[in-house]
This record gives sequence, C-alpha cells and structure tokens, in this order.
Amino acid sequence: SPCAIKSVVPPDDKHWNDLALEFFYTKNIPPHDRIVMLRGSVIDYMYGGGISPAVLLVMDRLQMDLYTAIKQGQDWLSRLQVAIDVVEGLRYLHGQGLVHRDVKLKNVLLDRDNRGKITDLGFCKPEAMMSGSIVGTPIHMAPE
Repeated sequence: SPCAIKSVVPPDDKHWNDLALEFFYTKNIPPHDRIVMLRGSVIDYMYGGGISPAVLLVMDRLQMDLYTAIKQGQDWLSRLQVAIDVVEGLRYLHGQGLVHRDVKLKNVLLDRDNRGKITDLGFCKPEAMMSGSIVGTPIHMAPE
C-alpha cells in the first residue's frame, strides 16, 4: 500500500527524544485501525548538504488531515464518524498504557473512506509516568 515520508530536522536533543519516542511507541504497540502505522525510519546525515541530519519516518499514506477536511466543508455526519474513530484510537492507546497528550485536528489523518487515524505519537507517555507536566498544543488542550 502507498506510503508517505515525514521529514523532520530536530533542532535540539529534546526534539530528537520526541522523535525517538514517536518511533518507539508507534513501532511497539500492536497495529490498530485508528492509529497511523509507522513502517520504518531512516536518518539522513546528508540532508541540507550535511548541515543537520533529518529523520525520515515512513508511514501509511492517507488523504488529508482533519483540519483540511473541515476547511473543505466536511459534513457533520462524517465529522461525527471521525470523532468516534478518534475515541476508539485513544481508547486503544489508553489500553496500551499510553496517553497521547497532543490530540488536535492536524494529528488526525483521514483515509480514503474518511475514517480517522491518530498520528504523531511523539508526546505519548506511559500512564504510569504521568505527572503534572503540561505539553501539547495550547489552543487544543483540555482546561484541566
């Protein structure tokens, strides 16, 4: 099936760590229909003429993100189905002992059937390690 390549140039150690966690969690949980599958990764040391290495994440290719779909006029019934899909994906992650911590429109991708899949597990953390830390995209964060 078609693949997409996410190219990221981590500017510092924290971002390298986030990418490593995204790869680790996405590769080490069993596949699920509501989670974007990561197929592999490569570090490109020659990216940008060798100035900064890039990480290339190879994953399932999907149609678009939820933000774009809504901007293009996605109907309410489709939005409801995607909301259910996201809940199923989050329930699955929680069942694996993980908390996503950055659910937002850009981190929900749609397949050809307009079904939602959660992506970007870089902020994921095991529930057992949760503390009072605040991470994520502020405008999309829950008030608690």
